[in-house]
Amino acid sequence: MKLPAVGCLGCFLLWGQATESPIVPVARIGYLYGSASIQPPGGEPAQASLDYPLVAGDVLTTRQDADAGVEIAGAVIHLAPHSSLEISHLNAGMFAIVCTEGIFNVRVFRHAEDDIFAIDTPQASISLLGSGSYRIDVSPEGDSTRVLARSGSAEIAVGDEVYSLTEGRALEISSPALTAAFLPAEPPDPWDEWCAERNVAEERLLASPAKSAAWEISTRGQGAGSPRKFDPEPVQRLDRMGFLGGTRSGNDK
Repeated sequence: MKLPAVGCLGCFLLWGQATESPIVPVARIGYLYGSASIQPPGGEPAQASLDYPLVAGDVLTTRQDADAGVEIAGAVIHLAPHSSLEISHLNAGMFAIVCTEGIFNVRVFRHAEDDIFAIDTPQASISLLGSGSYRIDVSPEGDSTRVLARSGSAEIAVGDEVYSLTEGRALEISSPALTAAFLPAEPPDPWDEWCAERNVAEERLLASPAKSAAWEISTRGQGAGSPRKFDPEPVQRLDRMGFLGGTRSGNDK
């Protein structure tokens, strides 16, 4: 797996109590519409649920007409239908995900100078270099990747080459030759627009102490090796808006 060195991305949600057991950093499913599955390392897929804590090695996959959001401290990763994401590293020193297929809208709210948010795809290793809004498209066959920066910037390693992606541009990489070409950013589609509206609301809620605390740390779980659970502070949830041709109800508190 291609993986650049990564630093600490803010304060992670934590799963565990102040005991001698190791504290396990987690992300969580912040919203879920339709059906999605979670496959733990070495385990069988199971039904995903709202607020489920995700740890390194977990794979989250959305099914047809389903979408989900993964929250970590300082960022949200939106998954469109038919998308699969693995959390490859999640600890105090690095955060990295693997996007194997689908469409991903990533909003980084907080990014310190020495932080790197790493995303791996079949064709490339992507380092998001600052706060911003990014979209990653991985073809269902896994033979092409497109990375778009609506704001912010990124470095993209493709084989032995490293490309700098700046705001308002996209880079498309195709297999098997790993050819890369810069393209102008396409206008946002309805899903992009919905993600952007939710991001604005989430950023506003981050200013509230309750929401910020729920994003950053939970001390009500259990230590490593115990059944996972997550009990965040009660926080305001955002209403779902329709896209992809209709309005759907879903799981969102």
